[in-house]
Amino acid sequence: MPKHTSPEPRSLQEWMERNNVTSRRLLELVKAETGHVISESMLSFILRGSRRCSRFNAFAIHMVTKVPMDALTEWPRVSEVDKASGKGQNHAA
Repeated sequence: MPKHTSPEPRSLQEWMERNNVTSRRLLELVKAETGHVISESMLSFILRGSRRCSRFNAFAIHMVTKVPMDALTEWPRVSEVDKASGKGQNHAA
C-alpha cells in the first residue's frame, strides 16, 4: 500500500502548526541539523513578515522544514487578510 504524504507546506507558519513545533524548537532544530544559528528575535520578525528572510537563513530553515525557498524569501509578504481586502495590489487607473 503506498504511503500517503502530505503536500509540501506553503509557509513556515503552516509547517510549524502541522508539526506542533514552537519557534524555540524550530531554532533548536535548525542549529542541530545545519549548524546555523538564527536569533529568536529574527525568527519572530520573519514569522510576522516585518523583516526579509535572508537566503542564508531561508536555506537553513528550508533544510529542516522543506518549506519552499520562494515562500521563505517572498518580499514584501502579503498577509491573507491583505489579499482578501485587495491591499498591496497595484491597479492602473
